[in-house]
Amino acid sequence: MRLAARLAFGSCLMMMLPCLLAQGALAQTKQQDEFSLDEEPTGPAPAQPAAPAEDPALLGDEQALQEEQQPAETYRKSTDPYEDPKKSYFFAGAAWRYIRMPSFALEWFVDAAPSIGSAGSFLGEFGYRKGGFQVTGQVGWMKWDFEGPFQLAGDPEQDTEWLAAKFDFLMFSAAITWSTSFTDWFAVEYGLEAGFAFVFGDMIRNEAYKTGGKWHKCDTWAPQGGFSNPLWPADMPPTGEQQLYCDVPQFEGGVIPPTNDAADNGAHYNIKAEKGIANGGIPHAVPVLGPRLSLRFKPIHQLVIRVDVPLPLAPFGFVGGVAAHFGF
Repeated sequence: MRLAARLAFGSCLMMMLPCLLAQGALAQTKQQDEFSLDEEPTGPAPAQPAAPAEDPALLGDEQALQEEQQPAETYRKSTDPYEDPKKSYFFAGAAWRYIRMPSFALEWFVDAAPSIGSAGSFLGEFGYRKGGFQVTGQVGWMKWDFEGPFQLAGDPEQDTEWLAAKFDFLMFSAAITWSTSFTDWFAVEYGLEAGFAFVFGDMIRNEAYKTGGKWHKCDTWAPQGGFSNPLWPADMPPTGEQQLYCDVPQFEGGVIPPTNDAADNGAHYNIKAEKGIANGGIPHAVPVLGPRLSLRFKPIHQLVIRVDVPLPLAPFGFVGGVAAHFGF
């Protein structure tokens, strides 16, 4: 019985020994772990797993389509001369013009004439512009003064008259132009101008004589053919040229008048020309028509400077000038 108990007790000790050894190893390991908290790690730190990258937020199809259709806006200063072709612009300003009618152009209608011109013309302008197309309305005053010898078509040279005119025109016209832009601040405009102008002023007619290749005005008719002229200066004897060109007016009631009337044939001295087309005289109004070619400068958004190239503008001749507009 004792032997069996001893064997049983021995067996129990043998079975408990691994458990005791395992508990001791576990306690030693725990002690080492607690001790390593205060010590520097001696081995390489274990690699940390990388955080998963977040997927970028995706735009919805509708939002992406809208952003494609609406490009990013460009910031522009208030003085930027750029013009949006989809927007309308308005301009108001003034223009100065000069007139030049060369003799060769007048000689299309008369046999002889001098070159004439004037530089005193001012107009107010208002313009509407969109996509390079522009309509400009103009109203203003144009001056046209001239003096010189004119020979009507078919008349003999002896019938040349000395005309002195002082005309004023109240003009209303509109110009329709298109433009080709080379930069935001420079473009070339081309188009057509049309309108009408009321005519004011008078034209004085006198006979003219030619001496030394130059024409002069006959202040009065020269004595000739046995006729004396009380208006002829006593200290100025008539020359052959004066007697040839400064004709004697036609008799009226058996008397030689100082001048024949403007509506009558004969010799005319210091007499006003008739008015009205029906009377064969100066018209009360004339049409205005001609091409337009201009250089357009726009240094800033609010300012436009236009230089008009001299081109024919009936009935004035070649017309050019400059204009300045304020844009709003």
